Amino acid sequence: MADQNTVFVQMALKAWNGQVNNANKFFAAISDDDMQKEVAPGKNRIIYLLGHLIAVNDGMIKLFGLGDRLYEDYDFPFLKSADKM
Repeated sequence: MADQNTVFVQMALKAWNGQVNNANKFFAAISDDDMQKEVAPGKNRIIYLLGHLIAVNDGMIKLFGLGDRLYEDYDFPFLKSADKM
């Protein structure tokens, strides 16, 4: 059974890392000016979504027992507050 669990964990990590790589490519291709634009009229800005992704991923470090968080100060502006407050 351990082998099956190992395979599932490896699959999940591979998929997770693939999505992180896709996000990195997406955000790397966006200019600083475009980061301030809303994704749709009246919706969050791209910079806010990036901060939100960083804060959520950072929270998973502690959740999975992998160590201490690196960006705990991102919680208030990107998880507990709305964009453009």
